[in-house]
Parts: sequence; structure tokens; C-alpha cells
Amino acid sequence: MKKITSLIAIVTMASMIYAQCDVDGNYRVTALDVQYYDIARQAVDVKVTDAYGQGFEVVLQTINAGDLFYGTHSGPYNSAVLDQIGVNLNVNFNSDCTASLAAGSYYPDVNEENCVSSVQVLPITDDMSFTSDQSAAGQSPLPTTNLVGLPSISARAYQGGTYGGLSLDEALIFDYFPQGWMGYANQVGPDFTPFTGDELAPVSIPVQVNYPTGDVYPANTPLPGIHGGWITIGDVGPSQIGGGDSGVPLNETAPDGFAEWHAIDGVASGSGLGDFIGNDEDGFDGDFDRTFGLPVIPTATYFTGNEGCDVVGAWATSLGAQPVAGDVTEVLSAGVEAGCYASVIEGVAAQCDAAGGVANTVFGGCVEQATSDDFAAACGYYGVTASVTQACIDAGGPAESDPNVAGGLTCGDLAASYDAACAGDCDCAVAAATSTDPASLCSLAAGIGAAGYATCADFAGSFTNETLDGYAVALTGATCGQTADGWSANCIAGVDVATDVWVMNPDPNYAYWSQFVTWNAIAFSQCYGECLAQTGGDHATCGGVVCAPFVADDSGQAFDPACLADGDSSDCAGRWSFSFSPTCIPEIEVRQVVIEFNELGGECANSGDSNEDGNLNVLDVVGTVAFILGNGTLTDGGQCEADSNGDGNLNVLDVVQTVNIILGNARSADATNIMINKSANEVSFDADGYVGAIQMTLSHSDDFSITLTNDALVADYNTEDNKTTLIVVNPETTDLFEATGMFTIDEVLASSDGYNYINVDMNMPISYTISDAYPNPFNPTTSIDIALDTDANVSVKVFNIMGQLVDVISEGNLMAGSHSVAWDASQISSGVYFINTEIGSEVNVQKIMLVK
Repeated sequence: MKKITSLIAIVTMASMIYAQCDVDGNYRVTALDVQYYDIARQAVDVKVTDAYGQGFEVVLQTINAGDLFYGTHSGPYNSAVLDQIGVNLNVNFNSDCTASLAAGSYYPDVNEENCVSSVQVLPITDDMSFTSDQSAAGQSPLPTTNLVGLPSISARAYQGGTYGGLSLDEALIFDYFPQGWMGYANQVGPDFTPFTGDELAPVSIPVQVNYPTGDVYPANTPLPGIHGGWITIGDVGPSQIGGGDSGVPLNETAPDGFAEWHAIDGVASGSGLGDFIGNDEDGFDGDFDRTFGLPVIPTATYFTGNEGCDVVGAWATSLGAQPVAGDVTEVLSAGVEAGCYASVIEGVAAQCDAAGGVANTVFGGCVEQATSDDFAAACGYYGVTASVTQACIDAGGPAESDPNVAGGLTCGDLAASYDAACAGDCDCAVAAATSTDPASLCSLAAGIGAAGYATCADFAGSFTNETLDGYAVALTGATCGQTADGWSANCIAGVDVATDVWVMNPDPNYAYWSQFVTWNAIAFSQCYGECLAQTGGDHATCGGVVCAPFVADDSGQAFDPACLADGDSSDCAGRWSFSFSPTCIPEIEVRQVVIEFNELGGECANSGDSNEDGNLNVLDVVGTVAFILGNGTLTDGGQCEADSNGDGNLNVLDVVQTVNIILGNARSADATNIMINKSANEVSFDADGYVGAIQMTLSHSDDFSITLTNDALVADYNTEDNKTTLIVVNPETTDLFEATGMFTIDEVLASSDGYNYINVDMNMPISYTISDAYPNPFNPTTSIDIALDTDANVSVKVFNIMGQLVDVISEGNLMAGSHSVAWDASQISSGVYFINTEIGSEVNVQKIMLVK
């Protein structure tokens, strides 16, 4: 939050007397890119709870104070995408250093509600004060990082360039920031080096920053980036926001200007603070009060279930669509690689045993090497002595005399004797080296090998991975690393966010269950703890006898809670599913905003002529309606002309005003009130006068369909996901549309004159759905989901089989939308109960079974 005190305003106005403001004009944002990063202000556990109501929790991760734990990238957006998502930012800069956001501006921001943060496009208006300086004195380099030193999102064409300075000194919506050159002076001083004492007013935060790389930036020290703003108007070249790997095409029209600013929560930006500076409103760290709602588990590994994936365990082909919490790609890939090496070692040891032991295996290998083309080539090039010496040393022979090895004979002595006996002939030397004579090179190697390794398994285990990869290629055509990479490509579908997950525990004790949290794993831990308490610490008895039945690996199947229904859990087994609930994390937010914009000239007449053909008729109405709904496009000039009332926003007011110009004023009295009537499958209206147009936004189910009235000048709609926006212009009857599927009316805008909205009332009967209780049977918690398409009085009660009231779960008014209602029966005895749900005058009854 931000609160502007009168003192700030006085100081700001005083500074503006001497301020330079050289960017005056009216501008519309044509491209936008925003990056948010989140730094935790205190430690928070990210945990999941079992899906069966048993109250079993697993902490997946602890986010520590200072952790850079999340990033949200809003963008890049070109003009087409901005229009599609409803972002419309019109800024008027005045020569007196005041500025305003025009009515009708919409801007994306990260908002937290019920511990869920998401990027939302919100309407904004604001009166601001600023300074700007595009002269040489006001220019400074655009930073290559954000305030905490992470790479900038600016295009390479902008990075490294020098741009004029832009400051925002008074605002309700956006951050305060100084001009870029002043930001450099504040953060690093005139020598561009921090911590030398010449910084003017460095921006810092009260917690250290813990980067994912393991690096740490200390608390209460100048941050590595620059808190400031940059702007240039004029020839900035082609559009730079989007393009490349972003999947968003660059705007074809070059922008008239470029601006960027960097900020972080705190006093310097005036953002992320409480309503009363100096009061610790959240009881943690002074004035900071921003909270990030972690909506999902940030990383989870999804599996393909393809054939061959069970090399890491039978579970790898049976996980279904549900992922494993965390990114386990590297761990599992390393396990496949290690398993490959173990398999090769086992194979080499088996071959060694088949050959008669280590001595015979080494002798055979020596012969193979000595008779190879490589040795022949080396001998022909280097000579007998050098080649045999090196081959002997490579085989483990003595480089120096040792009376305990070969009677003190060295590899060099042996090679020299071969050279002398064979007069430098390589074939002769090879024959001597590979003979079965106890003093031959290969016999010497065999003896050393047998002395060094008691078994073939020891011998094979001494091989380097490079040597083992050679065997692996000979057997399978791939190294063990390539085998692991192939497994990952075939078996891991990707890493993404999730809410429902399987959980793998890296604790070595969980190897019994392929590292999964399963029924047996949980039962073993409980059994083991109880057994130790009773026996006084007899580990062998508890782990090996009493609790041994739970050591069986049950990770190859999903847990079925139905096994608990009969009160006998002996037939239970399988992986446990866990669910994540959104988690609130007190945070400090880092922001970088990059924009391109066009200057709006005075040629726009706000005439309603959206197709710019010089005529005002129904074609312009159709074009404007299509653009508002996202079913069509308009040029920048067309958008300006379509904005009939000149408020900077295109909606039903502009449509009505255009229609009224086309049709003239020969109509009945304008309506002041309108009643929207909703039944199960149709919507109509009643009004006390003329209605020019109605714009409505609906939320609905996947099976929703709509048929608009034909009795109107224009009637059109657009559906995206589970949202539909419709506009009916100059309706001739009171019927608006018919529909199938459940839907709710989120918003209604209506106008008669194109300048004012009509007061809207709603007449909507209650429509609802109630889910089956889950789990059922249960212990000790079950829940039902209630979906309402309008606000309603809801009563949810529990009765026993005697008809006696046991508990009141919910009583009172619920807002339209989805609600989950849970019953905790931990203090209730096992048996059959009934959940009685009363919505309005309708009653729904469900039978449930509590099993303990």
C-alpha cells in the first residue's frame, strides 16, 4: 500500500518549482513488459496435506527469510495483445510537471486474494507529478540488471544505451522513482562503485537476499541495481518489446518513445508499506506489509508412463496424470545412470568369473591390447622399448624397482630386454610379451591384477566410468550418460506447477518404498515409533520383526481409501496423494517496467467513425462492438475515433453515443433504471425508458452455449475459456439471449445517452450444484462443494440415523461462486450420518459413513 502525507506533497511541490519537464504530450502505451520478483520477509513452510482426511502433512520446502522464491513475468505484450487482455494506458504529461492517467486506463498488476496471487488487469486513474530531462546532462546508461542484480528484461537494443531521466515524485498507483542519473548517484555514487561512502541515499532492504545460485546479498546495504527511471522520445528505432523466443510479434509501427523504471518495496518507492508509516501493522518487520499468495507448488515433475520407464521402479508407468512434487528429473536421471554403471560392472564381473578369475581376465586383456593395431602402430613409431614400457605401466606394472614385485624388475627393464632379444622387431616383442612364460609382460600383469583384487567383482568395480562407458557402448550402443538422457526424454513429460501431487522423500530410509510416501511407509514409521517406545529402543526387533510387514514396496499403485471402510486396514497399500493449499508469504516485491508508446496527436475527433472511411453508420457500430469484445481489430486512429466520449476507454458508452448520432434523437425518454431478469436458460430486461445498449460479462461452465436476440441493431459476443462478454445494441424487445449450461452474471453496463450508465438491478432465482461428499467413507474429515450462481442463504447440517442434529457446519448467506464446506468428525463416533444442505427452500440430503 501507499499513503501520501502532506509533508511529501509539500516537498514535492517545492522541488517542482525548479524541475525540468521536457516530455509533455499525450501518450498511449503500445507495448509493455513487466517483471516481478518476490523476496520472503520471514520463513514459511510450503507443505501439503494428505487427500484422505488423515491429517498427515509433509513439508516440501521451507522458504527462508530473504529467499528469492518466485518470479512473475507479465509480458511481453504488443499492441494486439494489450487490446486483447484489456490493457489501455493513456498518460498525459503536462509542461508544468503534472501528469495524469486518463479515465479508461487499465493496467496489469499482481494482486493477492485468499493467499492466491495472480496478474490482474485493473482500471486505474491517477494525478501525478514528475520531472524529465532528455538533455545530455540528464542522460545515463540503462541498467543491465534489475535492483537485486538479476538480468534485465530490456531488449539488447535498449541495454547499454544512454537515455534521458524520468522521475515520478507524487502518485497513488505507481512507484516513486528518481531520474536515472540520480539513481546511479544514490546507489553507487559518482565513482560507480558501491560501498565506498559516496552514495547519496542508497536503497536497501532489511533482509538479506538469498539467490537460487547460493549467493547472498547482505541486508541493509545498497542494492546492486539502480532505482530510477529513463525515457526518450523521438527516433528510438523499431519496436523492441517481444520478438525472438517470446512468441509475441513485434509491433510493425515504430514507437515514438521508450521508458523504463526500476523499483522495490520500501520508503524510497512508497510501495509495499502499511497505511501508517512508523507503525508495524503486520507485527513482523516495521512498515512492510505486502503478502504474496503462493497459488501452486512451483515445481512438480510430470511423467509420460511410456513403456520402459519402469527401469527406476514399477511406479514410473502408473503415476497417471498426477505429478511428483518438486523437480526430480536430475535425481532420477542420476539414478538411471548409476544403475547402468552397476549393470555394466555386474556384466564385467560375470565375464571375469567365466574366464577363470582376475588373473586370466587380465592376461587376456593384455594379449588383446598387445596384438591390437594401435599397439603395432605405436611400436612402429616409438620403438619397442618405449612402447612396451608404456603398455606395461598402463597395465599396472612397476615403473620403479620393487623387490616385492617381479623380483625388482621394472617395466623399463622388461622392455629393454625385449628390445635387445628381438633386435627392435615389434612382432618378436609382441610374441615375447604375450607368451605364457611367468616372466612375460602379460603374465606379470596377470599376477599384479590377481594380487590387487581378491574377486572379479572387486576388479570390475575398479574401472573408471570412461572404461565402463566403453563396455556399455559395446553392449547397448550408448554410454550410461546417454542412457540416462534417453530415459529422461522418454519418461519425463516436463516440470510445471501443480496442486495435487505424489511425494517422494529423499531420506535413505524411504528406499524400501522407492522413496515414495506410501501407506506402508507411514504405517512403518508409526509402528516403529510405537515399538521403540515399548521395547526401550530395540531397533532390530522393531525394524526387522514387529514392523517388517510394512517394509514391502507398495509404490507401484495408488492408495485406495475404500480399504478403510471395513475397519480392517491390513489390505491397504499404495502411494498417498497430497494436496496443496494456497500459502501466504510476507514479501518484498522487486519490479522492472519497460514500455513503448505512441504520441496521440490532435487529429482525432472522437467521431465514432471506427473504420475511418469518413462515414458514420452501422459499419462503425459493428466494428467498435467487435473490437470491444475482442472479435476484431481497429487501427490506433480507429480506436481513437471509436472513443466517442473521449474518456480513453472503449465500452458500451461509446457504442450508445455513436448509435444516437446515427439514429438521431427521435426516441422515447431515456431509461434511468433497468432490471435484469435471469431464469434457468434465458435473460431479459425491464426498463423505465429507452436503453441504447447493454454490455454484460458472464462466467459459466464448459458446456455453456448462448444464442443472442435477433431483434437489435447489433448483437455480438466473445467467449474466452469460461468467460463470455456480450453487447446488445438498440434492443427492439426485452429479450437478450437464451443459454444452456450454468452461468452467472458478473457485470452489467447499460446506457441510454452514451455519457452515463443506467442503474442496474438484478432479478435472479437461485441456481446451484452440490457435489457428493468426499471422501466417503471418511476419517475424520469429509467435504462437499457448493456452486451458486447468485448470493443465497445456505444451511449445512449433520444428522445421525435417529434424526438427531449432530453438528451445524455452515449457516448464513454465501456469495455467488464456489464454496467448499468441510465437516471435522474427530470428536464423533463411527457410524452413518446425513448431510442436510438447504439452499433457499430446496433441500439436499447425502448419506456419509464415518469409519475410525
